[in-house]
Amino acid sequence: METSGEDVKRMMDDPRRAIRTMSVPLTVAVLISYIQNFVDTVWCSGLGSSAISAITLSGPTYWIIIDIGIGLGIGASTAISRALGADDKERANSLASQTLVLTLIVSVLSMIILFLLCDPVLRFVNDGGDISLSRKYVIPYLFCIIPIVLHGVIVGMLRSEGASRKVLQLSIISTVLNLIIDPILIYPLGLGITGAAMATCLSFIVTTCIGMYWYLTGSMYVKPRFKGFRIKTDEMKDIMYVGIPSMGELLGLSILMIPQNMLVFRTGGDAGVVLAMTPYKFIILTIMPAQGLAQAMLPVTSALQGAGRMKDAKDGFLYTIKLTTLICIALSLFLIVFADPLMYLFTYSDEMADLHDGLTRVLRMYGFITLFAGLSETFSSVLQSLRKAMTATVMIIIRELVFIAMYWYASTISMEAIYHSMVAGMFFGLLLMGVFASRAIMKMNTNCSQQNISN
Repeated sequence: METSGEDVKRMMDDPRRAIRTMSVPLTVAVLISYIQNFVDTVWCSGLGSSAISAITLSGPTYWIIIDIGIGLGIGASTAISRALGADDKERANSLASQTLVLTLIVSVLSMIILFLLCDPVLRFVNDGGDISLSRKYVIPYLFCIIPIVLHGVIVGMLRSEGASRKVLQLSIISTVLNLIIDPILIYPLGLGITGAAMATCLSFIVTTCIGMYWYLTGSMYVKPRFKGFRIKTDEMKDIMYVGIPSMGELLGLSILMIPQNMLVFRTGGDAGVVLAMTPYKFIILTIMPAQGLAQAMLPVTSALQGAGRMKDAKDGFLYTIKLTTLICIALSLFLIVFADPLMYLFTYSDEMADLHDGLTRVLRMYGFITLFAGLSETFSSVLQSLRKAMTATVMIIIRELVFIAMYWYASTISMEAIYHSMVAGMFFGLLLMGVFASRAIMKMNTNCSQQNISN
């Protein structure tokens, strides 16, 4: 059945309500999506600390693939939302077609590059040690790059027209499949961490096929058309104007995690990696509401700007920042109070039990990173909506370079110094991103004032 423009209309009629209502299914969607990686770690905890360390050390390669799709999806979401806000549905349809073709090109190139770089990167992050276990986890993802990247792009396209419930449906299907297949492949079939990766890949393949079916059969409001298709340079540039910097921001995070992980491994070995990185998985879970709000804000404020409603767009930014702050403070306190029982998820095996007290203490140290990281996500989306995505990318890269410097110094002292570096680095990143986002909003405020005078 063809989707009407009701989702688009809701975005334009009441921006605050649109951000709230869209953020709920989007938060659940990103939460469910992340649970796949979280569940991989929980199930593999039964295989011991070496398995958890291998997943953590090879994790940046997995996230690089995910980030390519998310970055392109953000570019598509921003460009298509602006076209819909300007009531130019034909351009929105064309942008969707260009996005899908661009995705296939980027996916194939990424597959070639990552296959060539896989072993050298794994040797580096393992500090020259054995990479066989990490390789077993990464290889399935390399073969599955096209559906994984397409998944991120389809989610971005769905967000552009306000179809947050569709995003939620895909996430639920993906996670349910992963939850069912994961333990079967890991234990009864004896595939270990390779089975965990294969289960995730299968869930991406199924949901990507569903999303493509919705678009190719004309079930969505935006309808890509490929009859007589030709590459339109101006539309590709429109997608990449925000998409490439957004991808660069995400890739910067993942790529620069590689030397950080290596320094942690060098300082504390497998146990050090588990102690420093496993508690952070809860931080990622608790910033999901901030990500959901940021993802809802992006198409809403982009559409408002496309319609010339700059004052409403500014109000959407400030409203999202306020909600994010309140939610993240509450979740930070939750982590600090309930750190001890939460860490039992990863310490149920005899080999991991000895690490329980240390993991609990580190999670409590990390508690307020939820606030720092959540607001950083929001400020980054503000800059993306204002088409200043390159600024956000530069800020993230600067933060990660500072992280590496701090980790390098901390690695000469102790693992305790590593933990403190994590907290200090995230706070520095919040200040950096907040300054530039605030300046961008202030500039918008000036434009709003000028708009009111002219009216």
